[in-house]
Amino acid sequence: MAGAYALDQAQAAGSVLYVTPTATIGTLCTSWTNPCSLQAALSKAASGDEIWVAAGTYKPTSTTDRAVSFNLKSGVKIYGGFAGTETARSQRDWRTNVTILSGDIGVAGDSSDNSYHVVYAEDVDATAVLDGFEIHSGSANGSMETSQGGGMLCIDSSPSLANLVIYNNHAAVGGGLYNALESSPSLVNVTFRTNEAGYGGGIYNWENSNPILVNVIFAFNSAEVKGGGMYNGSNSAPTLVNVTFNENEAGSYGGGDFQQ
Repeated sequence: MAGAYALDQAQAAGSVLYVTPTATIGTLCTSWTNPCSLQAALSKAASGDEIWVAAGTYKPTSTTDRAVSFNLKSGVKIYGGFAGTETARSQRDWRTNVTILSGDIGVAGDSSDNSYHVVYAEDVDATAVLDGFEIHSGSANGSMETSQGGGMLCIDSSPSLANLVIYNNHAAVGGGLYNALESSPSLVNVTFRTNEAGYGGGIYNWENSNPILVNVIFAFNSAEVKGGGMYNGSNSAPTLVNVTFNENEAGSYGGGDFQQ
């Protein structure tokens, strides 16, 4: 009871915005019976707010603009895994109420026209939270930044990531997640599965990026060149606690983990 009370007290510090997959942009996000879209909630949310997202599939845009992502914000906590009736965050079940962030915005099943990055974080700190989602079908097959981080791209950012399954994303570098410019997110209870890249199929860490990984699984990720599970370069050294590498592949070096 004390834990649930603490959670509810934390919720009271800011507003809760409610999101369902059938909500329209014009609604108010004020309750499960008056929800809004995820992009509308992100636009409205201020520091201290929580966004509660009901089970279903969400895409960054209803258009074919591949540059649109779900952008994290410092101070805003985004939680998936709700059935759409809960009155406390502690009541959610993210395993049962599967909540999907999908980059498959174009022709269904055609990865060439998918979102470059499903989730994007720039200049955010650990108070930016993403918890309880599956992230898939990002395709960073462009140039420069749009070749990095199909599932998620972090630039000078260290968000708190938990209870995620990141799978079937593609990129030139960092198929599942790309961390650059001193990006050191915390990842707790995260699975990277069947992501593909030239370098760093699951994760690519670059330029003093030192993420902390706790209870993380890399399975069946692949890199054409190096780092099937994870690639670490340019003074990047992640901290690994209870991390499992299972059947990841690379064309040249580091099927599981490659350190430059």
